Amino acid sequence: MRTTTMAVLLACFVLHAGCSDPSPAPAATATAAGFDTSIDTRQLMSWVIDPSAKVVFGAVATIVTEDGEEHVQPRTDEEWNNIRSHAAMVLESGNLLLLEGRAHASQIQDPQDWTAKARAMSAAARTAIEATDVKDPEALFAAAGEIYQTCTDCHSKFIFTPEPTGE
Repeated sequence: MRTTTMAVLLACFVLHAGCSDPSPAPAATATAAGFDTSIDTRQLMSWVIDPSAKVVFGAVATIVTEDGEEHVQPRTDEEWNNIRSHAAMVLESGNLLLLEGRAHASQIQDPQDWTAKARAMSAAARTAIEATDVKDPEALFAAAGEIYQTCTDCHSKFIFTPEPTGE
């Protein structure tokens, strides 16, 4: 009898294991995951997005003076990697802007537009990263312009005044 009971229990265990769903549990939501969004949108802009975007914006330029033209662009692997790192911060900041609690509901009357603008910034930053991957200054210049335009479009509707940086 004891052997039969053990065999039945073993069969039930094997049957249960074979019939159970092997897929992992669904990912937790931002709220359930407990992301720390104590840095508000204004601070995120001032401390992360603006400084990183400025690096990308200033990466490629033509400066005209009395002495002629100076073409500014990254030339070394280190310079390209630095710009890529800052473009990656801009891209990921688009994701951070979408976290629940990042922007106060009272400030965002059109959450769908907010989402679209944050994703547009990330997409433009992705283009900048791709330009750094192939070390193409013209493509980087164009991508920086796209990032700037996404910032302008967002700021024309959603204003979060940056804190003074002390500079």
